[in-house]
Amino acid sequence: MPGPSNDDPVTVRFTLDGREVAHTAAPRRSTLDVLREDLGQRSLKPGCSPQGICGCCAAAVDGKVRLTCTLPFKSLDGKALTTLDAFDEADRQRAAEAFAATGAARCGYCIPGIATQALLLLDREPDPSDETVDRALNMHACRCTGWESVREAVRRLARSKAEGRAAEAPASGGVGQRAERLDGRELALGQRWFIDDLELPGTLHAALVWTPHPRCRVERVDASAAAAMPGVRAVLTAADVPGTRALGVSTVKRPVLVAEGEETRCVADVLAVVIAETREQARAARDAVGVAAEPLPVVSSLSRAAKAPDGVVARAEVRRGDVDLALDDDQLVIVKAAFTLSPVDPAFVEGEAAVASPLKGGGVHVWSSGEAIFEDRRQIAAMLGLDVGAVSVEAVPTGGAFGGRVELTAQPYAALGAVHTGRPVKLSLDLEEGVRLHAKRCAATLRVMLGARSDGTFVGLKALITADGGGYPALAAPVIDSIAAHACGPYPIPNVEVDARMVRTHNPPAGGAWGFGVPQVAFALEGCVDRLAEALGVDPFELRAHNLPDTGDALGTGQLLDQPVGITAVMEALRPAWERARAAGRPAGVACAVKGTGPAGGADEGVVATLEVRSPAEVVVRTGFSESGQGHDALCVQVAADRSGLPPERFTWAATTEAADPGWTVGSRDTVLGLPAVEQAAGQLRVALAEADGDLGALVGQRFAGRVPLPVPRVGPDGAPTPLFGFGWAAALVELDAEGGVAGVTVAQDVGAVLNPTLTEGQIRGAVAMGLGYALSECVEVEDGVPDVRYRNLGVLKAKDLPPVTVHVVAWPGSDSPLGVKAADELAIAPVAPAVAAALHALDGQWRSILPMKDTPAAWSVGVRKPRQTRKKA
Repeated sequence: MPGPSNDDPVTVRFTLDGREVAHTAAPRRSTLDVLREDLGQRSLKPGCSPQGICGCCAAAVDGKVRLTCTLPFKSLDGKALTTLDAFDEADRQRAAEAFAATGAARCGYCIPGIATQALLLLDREPDPSDETVDRALNMHACRCTGWESVREAVRRLARSKAEGRAAEAPASGGVGQRAERLDGRELALGQRWFIDDLELPGTLHAALVWTPHPRCRVERVDASAAAAMPGVRAVLTAADVPGTRALGVSTVKRPVLVAEGEETRCVADVLAVVIAETREQARAARDAVGVAAEPLPVVSSLSRAAKAPDGVVARAEVRRGDVDLALDDDQLVIVKAAFTLSPVDPAFVEGEAAVASPLKGGGVHVWSSGEAIFEDRRQIAAMLGLDVGAVSVEAVPTGGAFGGRVELTAQPYAALGAVHTGRPVKLSLDLEEGVRLHAKRCAATLRVMLGARSDGTFVGLKALITADGGGYPALAAPVIDSIAAHACGPYPIPNVEVDARMVRTHNPPAGGAWGFGVPQVAFALEGCVDRLAEALGVDPFELRAHNLPDTGDALGTGQLLDQPVGITAVMEALRPAWERARAAGRPAGVACAVKGTGPAGGADEGVVATLEVRSPAEVVVRTGFSESGQGHDALCVQVAADRSGLPPERFTWAATTEAADPGWTVGSRDTVLGLPAVEQAAGQLRVALAEADGDLGALVGQRFAGRVPLPVPRVGPDGAPTPLFGFGWAAALVELDAEGGVAGVTVAQDVGAVLNPTLTEGQIRGAVAMGLGYALSECVEVEDGVPDVRYRNLGVLKAKDLPPVTVHVVAWPGSDSPLGVKAADELAIAPVAPAVAAALHALDGQWRSILPMKDTPAAWSVGVRKPRQTRKKA
């Protein structure tokens, strides 16, 4: 008789948060999976699971920090496991206060694990050095903060523990004042739920069957063995989709399920979805689905894709003046350069997830992690063959997005499963699956020519830009429009010829991830400005200053700047640091950038916000925009409270399709348009409260709506419409040490009105960290259409890798937004990479034109490993 298998369930006895537990499960299941799925411990989060790199699942095992996603369940036998839930309550509240008050709890997904690490560290070392803190944080990944607020939170926690000080109540700051985000303390303790934490009664679980090759002809999908496995309730294929299978807001649609006889386009393609009673059963059955497919040749190069008959999927051009005539002048100084940029993953630590529940009458409600819930609703309804009104979508705050969640990911599969089975269905993708599926920052090639007079005045620019949208380009037309519109950067160049195109390859999907094309064009343009400065023999800072625009000037698109322009103030904020670096002989580089926002889905008439008085103690704020760590929910409450006169605790925030369609949550639109609409609605509520003698209960059931129209498109001198608005301006200065390591970064950014300094500074610091990664470490390695999906290889910088960062927030007046705010969220990414390249040139005289710049001392100083041949020479 055969003996027990290694996978046979075993009973493990251990202590969980102080109580004795005897639990039976497969011995090699991860401890994280058992704790969350079987024992309901939700403060531990499944980030990179099972890679053990993000730290979201950290817990104490016999007093030491362990990553539970890498810990086999059987190894717990006889041990004591303690989650953040069971730490000393006074310390928990101190930690919650510290991480919320410093702004470290932004999306908050990583913070419970970091708080666990911090409390255990402070038990061992009550007053740790910054180096000790950074070493402890090396177990963790954070995409939002830039790490400085996390360090400050640990320092603040250390002080409060040492002093025995109890946590204080959150301060209620008005507009313009520092205030904690809406639910920062709950985030820090893991009490605010994310989609994977939602477990409705009777929930089934889904798993996806992926294409075996980036491009192949699907010959057969055999679900018979999978359908017979324990717990399996359905295996759905293309034939089970009742409506359209085409998903996407771009002209290039992704089939929700690829049918037999069809071709796949890239690794994002899905062939079947398995629905089962448990996640473990669904994934086991997924592996039993038989797939026969014929591999086909892959097109992965941009040049080959551009020559294919259907290779170019979106084009944009800018024509202004006569660039050929303008540059045909022997008195000009002209530089030409070509640049090659790698794809970059958003690398948020919460994987994509969705829950869908069937409604009476055949509809479905979907809890979404997307950035465009109204677009989610339209596409899900079309896929299911339902009227739009039969589908409702609720945006659950997510653990980061960065433009990678605009297109549908998990949502349609959960919805299809719920309608098919008549039960709630949850689909949670791991991060490796997410890298296959969600949009990245586009790889690109850029050829740029820039000419100037001998006094440094820019005369003309020509650019040919090719961006890789992968197999399913995300937001192809808006992204390529943005690339073309920002190709001249912040400079009023009078003669312009820009041709931008997005091509379709068999690489993973790419599109508008944080920056919407601005980081790509900024690297090329600013690199040419530095080359011009060298050719002219002038200071690169002064060359930029000489060419900056003022009110009444026109950008390269011809768009007139009819609002006060903050870029000169931004550059002047950096001047002292620049002059100190030059005087000391330190290698340094400077660069600047501009970014506007614009239409992006939604109603043409603008953005509507509503305040609904639900009870005498609650007012619900709705804008339809989603929250992913940028602080939109917190700012909505802060603005509503300030303008209505009610305390912040009276307000809750929700993002559902009950609101009006505001378009996509991209490019600071939620700030520039959504918050002024909240301000208007709150003003109406204030008037109504006054008429009701301050009795909120008398207003129960009433709704107050504010509307902010899209700014009317300007018309440039040539009559062409220029739809961008809400321009933000930024500049970065990067200094190197004598060995070429990054010694520090100084960033200045004009954000217009500062609504909450803590949130604003945190957003900028997070963008700077991402900009350094873009410059030196981050890329998705793709070979023949297959990406390296391991989180550790995406190049995200850890706390110990980041140099000191100084932030100057410039609040220059003048904005298209009634609140005076400007496009700010991701702008600080853009000038960092060209500033790093310029600093490296100041160090060794070499121009860099490829990102990331891994084979440089700057990269090695932020944790990038030296190539082997370089290490041997050293």
